[in-house]
Amino acid sequence: MECILQAFLDDLELAGNIRQLRDVLAAIITGLGLGSYAYLALNNSPSRRPRLISSYDTRWTDHYLVKRYEQRDPVILRSLRDPEAFEWGPDTVWSGTSAWIRDFFHEAASFGIHAGLTIPMGRWQGGRAALTFAADCRSEILSAIRHCAGELRMIAYGFHKQVRNLFYPSYVIEGVSLSLRQVQCLEWLARGKTIEETAMLLKVKPSTVKQHLQIVREKLGVHTSAHAAMLLIELKRDRS
Repeated sequence: MECILQAFLDDLELAGNIRQLRDVLAAIITGLGLGSYAYLALNNSPSRRPRLISSYDTRWTDHYLVKRYEQRDPVILRSLRDPEAFEWGPDTVWSGTSAWIRDFFHEAASFGIHAGLTIPMGRWQGGRAALTFAADCRSEILSAIRHCAGELRMIAYGFHKQVRNLFYPSYVIEGVSLSLRQVQCLEWLARGKTIEETAMLLKVKPSTVKQHLQIVREKLGVHTSAHAAMLLIELKRDRS
């Protein structure tokens, strides 16, 4: 399990767009024998659409967003109130249970979403986010989710962090957005550290550091990592 999680975190760090994020999360979900997932990030303003990254049936997610279900979904509403992870399913008793809630879960079940584990996240543009690992009616999938609950929390927090890094990068150099990890690799390089030393300091594989630096070079259109590090130093000097 430790090797699987480390591979996930390494791949997650290198994901540079939504499709890659979705593929990385889907790969570990499949590897763990779990069901589907949905990451929903809410904005503070109800008028702004949420950000949804999901492996659910697109007919359901399109319908969900059009109907603005995130404003009434009992799973999402609980995640806003309760910072702790929680399970939900057909036997869950929701406060203010109504015919609409029963219809909502019946509708979700028709797309294979019967139960799950939801992990609330930290702040997102003044709002909050949550990642749900869902199961269909097969009990073995729900059992697998329960068995991996601790690991799923780590996966969820890592995924949320990378989404934030992707959409709210730490640095913009020459009009190009860089993630926190890409900047850290450049900073250690600028201090004279080798690839191997940087990997030890960041607790990642040397190959991951190399890939980060390659991505940075391609983004900035430079031929060497030293040139990229120099641009970072210049940016920091201008900021000070």
